[in-house]
Amino acid sequence: FNSDPKVINSNSFDTIFSVFHITVTFQQSLIFFVVILSMIFLYFLLYKTKIGLQLRAVSSNRLFAELKGINSNKTILISAAISSFFAGLAGVLIILEQNIEPNMGFFMVFKGITATIAGGSKIQGAVIVALLIGILENISVWFFPSGYKNLVTFFVLIIMLLFRPKGLLGIKLREEVADD
Repeated sequence: FNSDPKVINSNSFDTIFSVFHITVTFQQSLIFFVVILSMIFLYFLLYKTKIGLQLRAVSSNRLFAELKGINSNKTILISAAISSFFAGLAGVLIILEQNIEPNMGFFMVFKGITATIAGGSKIQGAVIVALLIGILENISVWFFPSGYKNLVTFFVLIIMLLFRPKGLLGIKLREEVADD
């Protein structure tokens, strides 16, 4: 055990094919389809099930959810379990594309936090911002050295905080004005 990068040998996944002049590996297409299926599963879990309603209620207003009979501690544990499952799945998928090293997750966590903050109060906003970060990072490689790719995330966060502090799909709360 040491801090040297480890490589997963994936010779069985070396299939490469081209779609509209874009080269795609089998790993990349597998990751894409697993992510799409995960997003669909998460959408149905959050918006079409009782536990999804409880998760949204506790995240919106924990005290009110408890008054309505929702066990918030149990709901938070379920949320942590779901998050852990998707974090593990993301880890398995990313090692298909990258070497394994001790600090490999730092920038991914930062990108996830940036997408969450800049996306606003809706999951759809976080997904849109995450896609925007990914696209901008890959476009930036055309103009700047690839070592600067992670700076795009910082710029997206700064720009969103300056111009859309409530987030991309954030809800603007009604401001009440006191009568004089």
